[in-house]
Amino acid sequence: MNRVVTFLAVGALVWCAVLSYQLSAKPSAKLPAALQAGEAAIVAYVHGDSLQAGYKYIRVLEDQIQTVAERLQLQMDSVMQPLRGEAQELIDYAQSPEATESDISIASQRLGEIEQQVNQLQAREQQLMTNMERQLQAQVAGRLETELAAYAEETGIDVILNWGLSGEGVLYGTSAFNITGPLLAFLNDRVEQPALAADTTGTVVAP
Repeated sequence: MNRVVTFLAVGALVWCAVLSYQLSAKPSAKLPAALQAGEAAIVAYVHGDSLQAGYKYIRVLEDQIQTVAERLQLQMDSVMQPLRGEAQELIDYAQSPEATESDISIASQRLGEIEQQVNQLQAREQQLMTNMERQLQAQVAGRLETELAAYAEETGIDVILNWGLSGEGVLYGTSAFNITGPLLAFLNDRVEQPALAADTTGTVVAP
């Protein structure tokens, strides 16, 4: 698949992900009732970076992960210390004058096995940490979604925007001002069947 087709495929997936939030199979072309009535949304924004840095819930979860990471490191050290000790003994013996070629060959083979064990243990530790970080992100995202909805309902805010180095976008928005469905219906009504062309090499490219 050439770069043009790959780019189009990736672009289509990205747009589908952006535009398919909570859509039905046949989106309505009508605007939400609030917009039809001419109501204006109450919009506010937060500094996302400050929110992330100052939210105690995130600090608590990070402290918990740090505790687990330290405990995991101690467990890893207890397993790997004997392996390191054995490896050092093999190296010392292989370098001694009394070591035969057969001894050196056996030591080298065993050192390879120890290295493989160590690599597997380190990979397992890294995977565990990655999984915990993903769980933290998912947990924080779920908590924020719930808390932002509660805050917005209490204060009468319809849309909360994020502004900061962490990226700009909508953190929360009421369904009364969600125009994803009408916009998708509008876009689809304006789609014409694209014609694919072939370049001089016979490669299919976008028009």
